[in-house]
Amino acid sequence: VQVNGNIASLLMDFVVSTGEGKNKIYYSVEEYYRVRYTSERMYLLDYERTMTQIPDTGRMYANDKILLGITDENVEECFQMALKWRNLNGCEDDEEKNSEMCVTLNSLRLYKELNLIGGLLRVGDEIVAFTIGEELCEDTFVVHIEKAFADIDGAYPMINQQFVQHECTGYQYVNREDDVGAEGLRKAKLSYHPVFMVEKGIATLKGE
Repeated sequence: VQVNGNIASLLMDFVVSTGEGKNKIYYSVEEYYRVRYTSERMYLLDYERTMTQIPDTGRMYANDKILLGITDENVEECFQMALKWRNLNGCEDDEEKNSEMCVTLNSLRLYKELNLIGGLLRVGDEIVAFTIGEELCEDTFVVHIEKAFADIDGAYPMINQQFVQHECTGYQYVNREDDVGAEGLRKAKLSYHPVFMVEKGIATLKGE
């Protein structure tokens, strides 16, 4: 608590949970209050709340690990994992998914030439998730690609949290890119409580 005259600032840090048993999920929550008070009343001047899911590392990855910096030695493994992900997610029957997967595979093929930065998650000897991004500008890192097997509980939040924690600490913002209008993906991205969102538009040349 910080007090300056009749203005007080308070930061609360706590953990909340949802669900029960194996479905229980924990979140780290921070709430910031700035208030002005008199002898009769208190006024709320500012309020901010952030909530981040806490991966259950003890349950999910007791003997497994995050590797930062995809290298020449494991980029082919990521390529094969991406091919398996494509087959599991019906990309051949979905034009948009198929186009996205083409970008993913080409990014892995040209990983070194494009100076990309990545990380991967193994369960045992198998890669179950990987992510790829790059510096967008001095204060922003952009995550282009994030793939994980859906049957590995918590793989997506784990690769996201650990990669950002280790590779993006020098940036003010992390750009998670578009949600392509997919409700599930939008919900997942909103759960990270973005600082702001940018509207997407389409530019068309006159006469076309």
